[in-house]
Amino acid sequence: MHVNQRKDILRKIAKILLTTAAIILSGCATHYTFDGQPYKNKADFHAATDLKITQVLANVQRLNKPVTERSLVFAFPSIAVLTAVSKERFVKTQKVQPIGTAKEILENLPIANYKLNRIYGDAAIRRGIYKTVRLIDLDSMDASIQPSANEDVVYFVEPEAGASQYFYASAKRGKQVFSIDRSQIGMSGKVNAFLDALQVQAIQD
Repeated sequence: MHVNQRKDILRKIAKILLTTAAIILSGCATHYTFDGQPYKNKADFHAATDLKITQVLANVQRLNKPVTERSLVFAFPSIAVLTAVSKERFVKTQKVQPIGTAKEILENLPIANYKLNRIYGDAAIRRGIYKTVRLIDLDSMDASIQPSANEDVVYFVEPEAGASQYFYASAKRGKQVFSIDRSQIGMSGKVNAFLDALQVQAIQD
């Protein structure tokens, strides 16, 4: 395959992949870039992802006490759903089944996407904004989770590629877009922005 054709395929895959993770694909071979650093193989890529997640979570400062007596559900698509949807979107746009490089990418990036989505829930647990936090794997990219009197909900949806969104729902104020400061860069900045927004919501309710 011509180098330019290979690069074009990788760019197309990047466009249809789920947008929860800041991952870039480039080059004429399988090539992962995470947090600004390139990795030549999936093992190094996943190791770097895991290490970064561990470092970010270790730096999350715990509150002296929760700001609310309610609990939180943090819900996000499972690895199986992320993988299936990524493949479906590839087939829909490319009209062929993924093989070779495309297949490897579509099998590995959903794993990283899952971890980079889950980090927000794990960070919420460490921060201690809520009395308790439950993490739930969703079986759909377009699920809708209902809150209860004692339990708020934050959940992720991406019904179409590039249309990802978090929603926050509480019994008091209903469902709303969960807005965070998107000017923050890096995983630590994004996690802190998420926690700040979550704390505001918890206090308001």
